[in-house]
Amino acid sequence: MGRVLPVYDTVILERIGSQIMASERLTITLTPELLDFVREQTAGGDYNSDSEVIRDGLRLLKERDKAVRQWLAEEVVPAYLQYKANPGTAMTREQIEEKLNRERRKRRGNKTGPTG
Repeated sequence: MGRVLPVYDTVILERIGSQIMASERLTITLTPELLDFVREQTAGGDYNSDSEVIRDGLRLLKERDKAVRQWLAEEVVPAYLQYKANPGTAMTREQIEEKLNRERRKRRGNKTGPTG
């Protein structure tokens, strides 16, 4: 069982930029590894409190999830719909790998050899 971060029953105010947001206290249980990571972040001076570490992690998770949803909506769904409309345009795994390798070589400026 993980250890529990200390919590308090009061509502705090947190300043984020020019915004002031009311925050509620929440009790969470972490594995020993995660708790050690949180404590390392505060001990190293990167964060002032355990709560800051957790909030920053949640913000990053929210940003990542938003980026994944955007990628799905803007790239994956249109590609799937295009494939469904014209299955003959689909590429094999080998064709995809070859195309990706060519693009990697082009980015590196090395246009010779299969491994770049």
